[in-house]
Amino acid sequence: MTIARLFVLCLAIAFGSTQALAASRVQFQVFYVSFIDTAGKQGQLPISIALDVPSQQSANAICSIGPRVRDALVVSLRKETYRLDRNGRMDTAAIAQKIRPVIEKVVGTENVLDVAVSMDPPKVSAAAASGAFARLGCIGANDQASAAKK
Repeated sequence: MTIARLFVLCLAIAFGSTQALAASRVQFQVFYVSFIDTAGKQGQLPISIALDVPSQQSANAICSIGPRVRDALVVSLRKETYRLDRNGRMDTAAIAQKIRPVIEKVVGTENVLDVAVSMDPPKVSAAAASGAFARLGCIGANDQASAAKK
């Protein structure tokens, strides 16, 4: 291991970022969660969930059981009503922290480096969306790139 790689690894560990260590990413279809805003208005908003995983093999394994992972997430997310701040944003870091154990229980702790939750829609190519993404509910980042080339 070169000194530069060791330095990057130390920085990633020190600042809590596993994205530098992740070899691949698994993107799930949109989930809808219940919310309540500061005025008491209730409704549902979409969130996007992605996993940083150690290898493309892990991404493939997770996507092969994508429906099972989605079911576990839906059950977990439906139990809560999330608060919006004055800007209309949720605490996505708290949601990620809450669902991580659910995901790890289904796919194993060794297969999850990081969980990212966003209020923005997932970025998936049209070619990828019509294939495995629609069928399994998730897609690996490398799968998306290869589907876009076809």
